[in-house]
Amino acid sequence: MKNWVINSATIVGRDHILTKKNRQDFLVYREFEDLKIGVVCDGCGEGEYSEVGASLIGTFTLNFLLNHFKPNVLPVAQAFLPLSTEYLEQCITFFIKSLSIMLYERQEILFVKDFMLSTCLFCVIDKENITIGYCGDGVIIINDKARILDQKGAPHYIAYKNIPKEALEKQPTSLNFFTIETYKQSEIEKVVIGSDGVVPIVESSIISQLQLYGTKKRQLQRKFNIWHEEKLFCDDATCIVFESANEKR
Repeated sequence: MKNWVINSATIVGRDHILTKKNRQDFLVYREFEDLKIGVVCDGCGEGEYSEVGASLIGTFTLNFLLNHFKPNVLPVAQAFLPLSTEYLEQCITFFIKSLSIMLYERQEILFVKDFMLSTCLFCVIDKENITIGYCGDGVIIINDKARILDQKGAPHYIAYKNIPKEALEKQPTSLNFFTIETYKQSEIEKVVIGSDGVVPIVESSIISQLQLYGTKKRQLQRKFNIWHEEKLFCDDATCIVFESANEKR
């Protein structure tokens, strides 16, 4: 396994500051010698308290991935089980249901809409592979090749599975929520996962996504602070950068 360095940054968007909204982005990551995991979530802008859902879903997803890739029991048996989108979705759906178990149906729908609508992106680097998963919109950069996940204003929030279809104002464009991709670690030197607030970095002719790399400690956060002062970020912007330490910096 290569040596990997993880850096991250997050900023509150100008629109959120002007409207006195909390930051609705969330990031979390964990590092072990043989395993790196990072998760980025972005709460729905229309959700009254969706920063709660972003934090809860992000934390739950991190622990789900830890249990899958670094299990405390039966590690040999676990290693032969592929990461299943169906099982991941079922577990998150059950987790959300458990939070609203004492509510009546109408109250439960409102709870999900107000609190639990959030996108979710993750990256897992184990001994051999890099696993990337996403549910909703955002940004993924692999070896300098950026991909903008644009779901046309109707992100596939996993919490939609907890709401009857007829109660949804916007119907998801697909019944598939999480997408999971696996790559050989040997083929990749850099990975970035980010909320859709990072899109201006990708699209800007002045600021290249290359400037996300080669940072140490709080350097990436300082760059985000500067870009924020230059009014680059209207929306909250959050990213986690995974960079091979073997890459020339």
